[in-house]
Amino acid sequence: MKKSISWLCSQIATLGPVGYLPAPGTMGTLCALPVVVGLRKVQAYLGYFSGGLLALGCVLLAVWIINRALERIDGHDPSEIVLDEVVGFIVTMIFFPLNIYYLTLGFLYFRFFDIVKPLGIQHLERIGGAWGIVLDDVVAAFLAQLALVFTFDHIL
Repeated sequence: MKKSISWLCSQIATLGPVGYLPAPGTMGTLCALPVVVGLRKVQAYLGYFSGGLLALGCVLLAVWIINRALERIDGHDPSEIVLDEVVGFIVTMIFFPLNIYYLTLGFLYFRFFDIVKPLGIQHLERIGGAWGIVLDDVVAAFLAQLALVFTFDHIL
């Protein structure tokens, strides 16, 4: 049973074949678009302020899934694990309108901060395990949120 759970979690963590494609982080973030839209519908049903709880729940669930996936996938931060990118994009977009402008800039900002890892974000990976894999994406998402606020505050 334990092997079955770790196999299933590895499939979820890699989004099946997506984690093995070229540019897996970018592909994983693209796959997050329908998840973000679906969570927004849940958020609309539960109320706007439920977004933070939904995002936190996604982070915790991803940590659990990735932890189990690491039983089958070797490495410190395996590139084929892309569930952290999905969670990062969820956190990026949870409080913003889902129109083409916000989605496009949110995507670009999140990918930028996730790849460049400014302000010492890469040090979070040293935590190790699932927490290290997920937390650098969550912090990149917060920076992407700040960039979105700054961008649209000055445009609109």
